[in-house]
Amino acid sequence: MTLKLGQVTTVVLSSSVLAQEALQKQDLAFSSRAIPNAIHALHQCRDSVIWLPVDHRWRCLRKILNSSLFSGARLDASSSLRRRKVEELVAYAGKCCRDGKAVDVGRAAFRTSLNVLSNTIFSVDLADPSEDTAQEFRDLVWSIMVEAGRPNLVDYFPVTATLDPQGVRRRMTAYFGRVLELFGGLIHERLAMRRQKKRAAENDALDALLNIREEDRGEIDRMCLVRPFPHSLSL
Repeated sequence: MTLKLGQVTTVVLSSSVLAQEALQKQDLAFSSRAIPNAIHALHQCRDSVIWLPVDHRWRCLRKILNSSLFSGARLDASSSLRRRKVEELVAYAGKCCRDGKAVDVGRAAFRTSLNVLSNTIFSVDLADPSEDTAQEFRDLVWSIMVEAGRPNLVDYFPVTATLDPQGVRRRMTAYFGRVLELFGGLIHERLAMRRQKKRAAENDALDALLNIREEDRGEIDRMCLVRPFPHSLSL
């Protein structure tokens, strides 16, 4: 059956036969995602492996992710990091109990998940409550999640994209710009450390990506480096 959502025609596969046809036999034709207008801010969809169509660039980036970020060996090597962050979460909950304070479970779990991810990639805690930058980053991630999940009139009436009547894309442009600025600062700092020989050749995912970039600049560029996980946090 089909549904007409504004100017967008949506096809619903309501039988196992058609689902098999679309997901197995014609999977390449149906593999690309419909990109919300908000994700076009700062051309985010052009550099994110989540939104790229299945082509050479997508396969290249996916290969890098599988081999350098999410390989079994790298995940095993970071198991102690994950264990330490969980221990910190338990210790935080215990301290709150001793002090008679309520535990914001959602915020604590978000902080732990973010720190595991940021340490895996950047070797830093982006959610350290004592740092203003961490608070700003948490607020930015939350704002991106809210805007990405907000029903947007432009997605159903593309003709209104230029007007951006709800201001979603305008706000997302500001949020993405700030996130990329923060990531760019971390990458610039790491490049300076590598030039001064203050860091080992490969300690985290960012070092691995920089090594790939130095070996073959055509395989991964700086814009891909500064977009490692904004969407993985919100999806």
